[in-house]
Amino acid sequence: MRRLILELAAVFWLAAGCFSSVEASENDFAFKKFLNDRQWGYEVVVDTTGLAPVDPIERFELRAGDCSVTPLYDDCGAGAERTEMAQMRRPRAAVSATEWYRWHLYFPKDYPDIYPARARHGQFLQHADARPAWVLEVGSTGAFWLGSAFDHEQRYFPLIDENQLKAQWHEIVLRIDWSSSQGRLDAWVDGEQKTAYRGPTCSSCRVFFSYGIQRSNLTRYREHYPDRELPVQVVFFSPPEMRLTDPGWIPIEPVPVEKVEQIIIPPTLIPSSTNRSNGDATGTGQSDTSTKDPELEGSRNR
Repeated sequence: MRRLILELAAVFWLAAGCFSSVEASENDFAFKKFLNDRQWGYEVVVDTTGLAPVDPIERFELRAGDCSVTPLYDDCGAGAERTEMAQMRRPRAAVSATEWYRWHLYFPKDYPDIYPARARHGQFLQHADARPAWVLEVGSTGAFWLGSAFDHEQRYFPLIDENQLKAQWHEIVLRIDWSSSQGRLDAWVDGEQKTAYRGPTCSSCRVFFSYGIQRSNLTRYREHYPDRELPVQVVFFSPPEMRLTDPGWIPIEPVPVEKVEQIIIPPTLIPSSTNRSNGDATGTGQSDTSTKDPELEGSRNR
């Protein structure tokens, strides 16, 4: 019965959409809790790291068994757990705007590895099918990477190495052009560009952003470690910022332009007639005041 309800809800939401693209708006800046109502799941707290770029900060905690069910999303049935904040928008048509996102995140020194389960800490979800277009994930090696998930082509971009990930704040900046064919995704970490991708960035493109902790493939973890319970995970975020035009988060260095000296060639007076037989030059009272070809003359001067 629950499966039937979810399928009917998905049909309703798909039917409610239209196929023309829509522009993003300032209303997309609002975030709310997403698929987690546990008291410990999300808190706004004073910065305890002493290094955060803002204060207060957001604290996410995920414990074993923290799953929820809503229309389109059945984490419990899918073997997933989550504590996230998400944009309030649920686009009824494709988002076509260029969008900029910036946030900071912090992994504590004791942040546990849960491989072969997967831990995601940012997702651009497609409302049409509840699947992500892009994910930000801690991989099997402990590195933090950005990857696509909207088609069968695998695109992975490393962002932060394992030995640099924990016990320090990282700034993430994304510039995304949403398109099913000619899109763009640029990523910077701590001011250094990590990604300059060109190509499709979504399928339905009805995207919204969520962040916090979402983990999946939990069955594989339990099979691999039958005597262990999934560990508690904690991460910290600064509230994400979103803009629809270039906010200047990434300084653009001017391209050096080589200075070229201007060549000025004065007019040359040429006698109107010359008697070459006796060497006499007889003027006619008129002169040729036209300038010579500057390109040709410049080459001769050189």
